[in-house]
Amino acid sequence: MTKHAQWIWLPGWQGDEDRSQFQVNFYKSFNINKLCDLYLEFSADICCRVWLNGRFLADGPVEVGFDFNPDPDRWPRNEAGWWFKSRIPLEKFAHVGKNELFVEVWPGGLACNTSVTYGQPGFWAEVHQGKKVVVATDASWQVMRDPNWSNGDYIHGATFADGSKPTEWQKAVPTGDKRVLSTLDVPEPFDRPMAPAKITAPFGTEPLRERRFPVVVLPGAPQVIQFAWEEHVSAQLEFTIETMGRAVLHIDFAELPGYTHHRMNYISRPGRQTYRVPRLNSFQYVTFTVETADWMTRDALPVAILSVTAHRRGLELPPTTPFETDRANAWMSMIRNCCDRTLRMCSQRMFLDSPLHQEVTACSGDYWIETLMSLVLYGDARLAKADLDRTARLLRHRGGVMFHTSYSLMVVSWLKDYLLYTGDEEFTRECFEATKLVLKTFEKYVGTEGLVSQAPNYMFIDWIADGEITYHHPTAARGMGAMTALYIISLEDSALLAEHFGDRRFASKCRKTAERAREAYRKTLWRKKKRCFADGLVGVCQSKPYWGLPADESRETYTVQNNVLAVLAGVVTGKEAQVLLRRVLHDESLIFPQMYFCHFVFEALRKCNLMEELGFDC
Repeated sequence: MTKHAQWIWLPGWQGDEDRSQFQVNFYKSFNINKLCDLYLEFSADICCRVWLNGRFLADGPVEVGFDFNPDPDRWPRNEAGWWFKSRIPLEKFAHVGKNELFVEVWPGGLACNTSVTYGQPGFWAEVHQGKKVVVATDASWQVMRDPNWSNGDYIHGATFADGSKPTEWQKAVPTGDKRVLSTLDVPEPFDRPMAPAKITAPFGTEPLRERRFPVVVLPGAPQVIQFAWEEHVSAQLEFTIETMGRAVLHIDFAELPGYTHHRMNYISRPGRQTYRVPRLNSFQYVTFTVETADWMTRDALPVAILSVTAHRRGLELPPTTPFETDRANAWMSMIRNCCDRTLRMCSQRMFLDSPLHQEVTACSGDYWIETLMSLVLYGDARLAKADLDRTARLLRHRGGVMFHTSYSLMVVSWLKDYLLYTGDEEFTRECFEATKLVLKTFEKYVGTEGLVSQAPNYMFIDWIADGEITYHHPTAARGMGAMTALYIISLEDSALLAEHFGDRRFASKCRKTAERAREAYRKTLWRKKKRCFADGLVGVCQSKPYWGLPADESRETYTVQNNVLAVLAGVVTGKEAQVLLRRVLHDESLIFPQMYFCHFVFEALRKCNLMEELGFDC
């Protein structure tokens, strides 16, 4: 055995096969004579899950983050080279004597948007006893490609044909991969099994002998069985079935009844089998459509569903902080409970934009808001720090710009709020150097009129759409004002950070640049007749149109979003800002925000002391 682990993979790997259709399994047995100070370190490209002595141990590794990949035909490649490993204690899973490690690796990933590769697929692991490495990945490990796994797309997920095509184990091959593995201080998510609260046959047929486990599906036409939980969860589904022949399960996941957002297929072998779906999913309802083998013949056999379990996953969070005033009315309690449930689903080893979509670390605006929620509700900054670390790495690598242009700017405000709540000066100073690259990049996007009019795109403002134009990726004329306002906010927050760290020259430069942008904003975008600011100037952007930057229309547009950001950027202040907010929030001719953007609306109302006037007594 080698002293330290090597990255290993399949023999004969060509590198040009469809990685999404691969599941590769590894196996290693080993002996230990004591259990104290025993732990496993592991990593994989792209992801894996580990079983020890037949029990689920962990999945991982800790996600590297990175940017969104708009190209569905290739995996985003982390050319910069950072990669993480996970560390799991083994005392509760191992035993003295022989132990068996079984690992499943998916080189194409499981959730389409978190699938980032270093380039070469592989698996790496070391079992430690104190400072001694007792097991390490090398050529002594066994490996095989699991032919029963095939993947689908974003909605139509994987198919797993359990044991239908057995293969032979082979000797693993070291890949020569020399990537440097580092650790990120992120706790492993808890794993909490939850049984369904209700089992029904929603289409009125009667395949069930009883409305509890075991659920027996008798031969005949395909039967539908729905399992419902008490609440919406982020979880991995596990089920145990027993068949005397072949059966097919079409499994649909839904957050609301009747609205499938993800599905997969499971093809059984004869006998009893348990399968844990590897992908984290978001659901309250799971529907099984069960096809018994050859159900139109006399040889059809029943299928028994012995158990269905949702393994709830997430960061272990403390109870929510109670209200400290007498303003704990029903409305505020409802908002707080919604934030609490959201965080308990979206706080994994990283903040998720949603447990369904599972973006990489490309949605800084979402993580900024989740950070504020987590700090206020729990006083917890662990994921905020980890995600800021990943984002700072990305900004250094990308030269200060990300796929979502607006989110590059929001990283500065996110970092400022992190410092205000935690006082973590050393870490903030390190990340601040990376965010300076954002401002340097945006200097190039400022046009002769003084606005951010030459950006490569104007993603992301809000989810709202106006006809065929969405503010996820609006035209330049629709996004120009909002992006300029976000640029001003980023400059002002950068000035605060620079001043805090003693760099008065940089702080002064940021404030002067911000004031020039404010003057340009007021001069070019105010519309006296409309009594608000226009979204932007039509026809001045020289960037080449593409799907992320539709060509400008001939007309001007006006949105609440842009005017709210103008208030936050200090384009208007005092009574003028109050008048503008009252005006735009009551003008139904304007484009109104969706839920995401309400964060900025509330911040503007708070800045102008209008929360109570507009009914938000908090």
